[in-house]
This record gives sequence, C-alpha cells and structure tokens, in this order.
Amino acid sequence: MTTSCGGRPDIPVRWRRADGKLRAIRDGERKGSTIVELAEAVDRHLAAVTARDLDTYLTTVHDDATIVLPNGTLIAGRAAVADFHREWFADPDWSWRLSPVGTTAAGDTGVALFAVEYDDLDRDGKPYTMRYLLSLTFARAGTGWLLVHDQNTPTP
Repeated sequence: MTTSCGGRPDIPVRWRRADGKLRAIRDGERKGSTIVELAEAVDRHLAAVTARDLDTYLTTVHDDATIVLPNGTLIAGRAAVADFHREWFADPDWSWRLSPVGTTAAGDTGVALFAVEYDDLDRDGKPYTMRYLLSLTFARAGTGWLLVHDQNTPTP
C-alpha cells in the first residue's frame, strides 16, 4: 500500500508487513530519518498492544497521553491509560486487524492512521465486529517517540 509521506504526495511511503509489523518505508529512506523512527515507534507500540504486553506498551506512552474510545469516553494521563489497558489486555477474547491508511511527520510530531476491524465478545458472550479508524499521534521525546493521543473513531 502506498500513502503520502510528511504531507507530500510526491514522496510515497510503502507500509509493509514484516514479522507481523507494519512499517512505513519511504523510497530511498535510511535508518535514523524522522519517518523511519516514527514507523519504528508505531511498530513497537502496536506490537505491545497486540501482545497484550503492558510494561512494553507503557514505554511507548507519554505521561500526559489521552485516549478517546469509540464510544467517546476520554481517558487522560498515564495512570488512567495504564489502568484501562491492564483491564483490556486481561481480556483474552479480542483480536484486531489493522490496515494502514497513512502517516505523516512534521517536525517533532507524527501521526499514523489505520483502519481497524476489532473482534470481541459482548457481555452475553456473543461475538461482534467493530470497525473504526485508529489515529495515533506521537511526539518526539528525547531520542525517541511517545504516544500523546490515541483517537478511535467508529466507521460504518
């Protein structure tokens, strides 16, 4: 899949799935570039979620991170984000499939957008599928990137 890089439609980014990871690779891009560093941070973050690895997940999250759930619930701050994910990761029934939509990086901020198909069981044990857009906003922090906002927007 090809999307634009850094808001520049003339520079294609190919998202690849390698070892179960999604990567944004710009033609000719080298390790250490902003877009590659961002892609690596997004990969680490999503791999931690998929593995339900709370400790690794929290290494990717800024202290002031916010999450907006598909129902509009706001979760704010590292402690609340950790509590939410501790409970969610304990649920063995869910799975998700991510399809990259696009990515952009500008200065010390980057956004990765994915279409998600999320499967789970409701309170009565009946399976359901939810589709939504997942927008992950990262900010450069020191020598790495941390999640500052996670927006989940339902789609038809």
